[in-house]
Amino acid sequence: MTSQRTVPPPDVLEKQLIAVRSKPVIAHTDSQTASTATVGRVQSIPLTTEAASLRPTVNLSSVPPRASTRVVIRNVDQLLTALYDIHGDEIPLTTRTASEHPVSLTLTKQDKRHVQIELTDAQTGNPIANQSVYLHGATQGRVTTNSDGIAVVTRDESAVEATFRGVANDSQGLYYAPSHNQIRFAPTPFNIYSALMALSKGFVAVIAFVLFYLPFHYLRR
Repeated sequence: MTSQRTVPPPDVLEKQLIAVRSKPVIAHTDSQTASTATVGRVQSIPLTTEAASLRPTVNLSSVPPRASTRVVIRNVDQLLTALYDIHGDEIPLTTRTASEHPVSLTLTKQDKRHVQIELTDAQTGNPIANQSVYLHGATQGRVTTNSDGIAVVTRDESAVEATFRGVANDSQGLYYAPSHNQIRFAPTPFNIYSALMALSKGFVAVIAFVLFYLPFHYLRR
């Protein structure tokens, strides 16, 4: 959401102040409310591909400004009727009523290397398809569930952590709450026999090099 206003030149300072507020916060104007509303996830887009130009005498860091396109506000105990930016200008507001459903995020070992991730509506049991699950400890950082709410990943560490950040299904009037889960694998046991065999092969290769290659090399000289 963007707003424009006429300011006296130069307007470089105005651009920098807009860019600094990367994550909106809530300021309560009603002292009677008991709301603990907070700003959760914020989606934003760049307004320009380049940072604002600054004169050498201006002691400010120039950063590309971004505009928030979607702001998730949690723990609201009353209907939001108006929003204002840091300049006091009103921001157009559209509200929709959605039912929040808890999400079941389960991780299952398929074998020693692969983990199956299943994302379902914990209230109805329906699969949650085409949604991103963010990973730590796997060979990829993000995976998308298929039509059955399932995805398979390859682990890269002894533990795999999966995080679903929540999403609103506007067509069904649902909001799927965030969820997090992890699964651990037993560490690979150290095989002393394999280590000794690899070490012995290395010694054999060195000895063969000394006994056969070096004499032949000096004889040719």
